Amino acid sequence: MADEKDNAMNNDATENDTHDAPLREELTLAERFIEGVITEDESARLEQIVCSDAAARRRYVTYMSQHAALRWHRGQPADASDESMLMRLATDEGTDGPRAHTARASMRRAGWRRVAMFAMAAAALLVVGAWAGFGMMAALTAERTPEAIATLTDTKRCRWDSGTLPTESGAELNAGRLRLTEGLATIRFRSGAKVVLEGPADLELVDPMRCVLHAGVLVADVPEPAHGFVVDTPHGKLIDHGTEFGVTVDSTGDSVLQVFKGDVEVQHAKTGESRHAETGVNLRVRKDDMIDDDLITEAARVVSGVRPVAPGAWVSLTTATDRGRDTFVQDYKKPEDYHTAPGVLMCKSSTNTGYNRKVYLAFDLAALRGRPITDAEFIINVTPSGRGFGANLPDCTFTVYGVTDESQDVWTPESVLWDTAPAYAPGPSEVDMDKAVPLGTFTVEQGIQSGARRVRGQALVDFLSHDTNGIVTLVICRDTRETRGGNLVHGFASSTHPTVAPPTLRVITE
Repeated sequence: MADEKDNAMNNDATENDTHDAPLREELTLAERFIEGVITEDESARLEQIVCSDAAARRRYVTYMSQHAALRWHRGQPADASDESMLMRLATDEGTDGPRAHTARASMRRAGWRRVAMFAMAAAALLVVGAWAGFGMMAALTAERTPEAIATLTDTKRCRWDSGTLPTESGAELNAGRLRLTEGLATIRFRSGAKVVLEGPADLELVDPMRCVLHAGVLVADVPEPAHGFVVDTPHGKLIDHGTEFGVTVDSTGDSVLQVFKGDVEVQHAKTGESRHAETGVNLRVRKDDMIDDDLITEAARVVSGVRPVAPGAWVSLTTATDRGRDTFVQDYKKPEDYHTAPGVLMCKSSTNTGYNRKVYLAFDLAALRGRPITDAEFIINVTPSGRGFGANLPDCTFTVYGVTDESQDVWTPESVLWDTAPAYAPGPSEVDMDKAVPLGTFTVEQGIQSGARRVRGQALVDFLSHDTNGIVTLVICRDTRETRGGNLVHGFASSTHPTVAPPTLRVITE
């Protein structure tokens, strides 16, 4: 039994010896280096141990640092005592006595060791200081780097203006400014709130629960964890209470809120008035007050003269030329009840009665003087309507029709109504095909609210060539139906738009 205990103890001791042997070797070699008695082979072995093992390096630096600090602490008194000892020895037996020689040799060895110790200490402190400095810099950098408050999760056909934040899809966003010229950008806040920005727009990110819409359009989807999410506008604050909503800020700073679902609290910046807007409510926030949205604007027409036509060259005719005109109709409403914007023709195919819109255009062909038409192109320019939101609306297709019943070419923008318009059909995107023919289609991509769209081809040439009264009427319908209420009303520049060219026909005659 005793033999078994002895064997177990011996085994334990052997295991401990085996485990501790590398550490003992490392410490022994380090001590021999400090004492200045290390051989070249031992020095190579120490270098191998330290360079091949991170733990050994840490122990080596710590050991050298502590040893150097202790020696440095007692370095000056040791110098004085050694010199005193040498003087005493010299007095007792002269400077050439054996004990004096021994003392001087010891002092030289001690001096060289102190130099070596100082060098090692400096190196150790540099290593430790470098790591400490690196850690400190990392900590300071982490402290200075603001935490991301949102992610730019998706971009679609985006063009950006000067802002302060990254604009690549997937970028982490801190507080700062996004200026979107065109397209759709989806931003997911850390709070869980999702915002879809529609260009052109200017959005400032403040924190995970707040942003500022300086201009443009956004659609927000705010889940329960993000209740209380705030969208500031120039004249008011929108506080979400669990909703889906859209807001538009125009060039005057006025904002229009449309609540798709839920409840939004609106606080007016100037008056302090507070209102709750619930599902289906449209609220306009102006500088001095808040009103139910019912903006009506009538724009004056500008008529330009007819230009001469040169055979074989392109000539442009617009809705502002001579007897040209343009307008849009809204289903079963009078023009004074339309929501309009200056110089904008509106078009929409809705699931809800009362919100469908079709565009009507007339062109005066008198300048062609009956010349045969060999080529033709229709051009219309997309422009923001300020109505609805495009986030949930896909790419939209539009069809251009030509009215073949010339008796219906006599209409005016002031008098034409939904159910009395040329080639009327009751559907949101239909016309009476007994009185009209399709001339072609074009597409407006999701998130795009600018740029020219064209229809060109033989169908257009044939339609224009068969005209007999010098006036042609075109109808534009949006074939793509909205998937939910409140989606985008597409806008096109009219003859009164202040900056964008009106609808145009380009033709070549013989």
